[in-house]
Amino acid sequence: MKRRHGEEAKRNSVLNLCYSMIVILVFGFCSNFGSRCEAKTAVSTSLSSSASNLKGMQTEKGSIMMRLLWEET
Repeated sequence: MKRRHGEEAKRNSVLNLCYSMIVILVFGFCSNFGSRCEAKTAVSTSLSSSASNLKGMQTEKGSIMMRLLWEET
């Protein structure tokens, strides 16, 4: 039981890292092109959050990070 929990936690952290990298790449890409990319950013943000909800891993850390990234732009 403990081993399975450890594997699941590792998989969740890897998935969270992947989502973070995707969000960072999208924001970096969009900062180069300005306001034309705002719609794409919103779509990718909603896709990543819905994917997190499907996996049942919507974490406080992820939502706080998204809020901070959103406020910076």
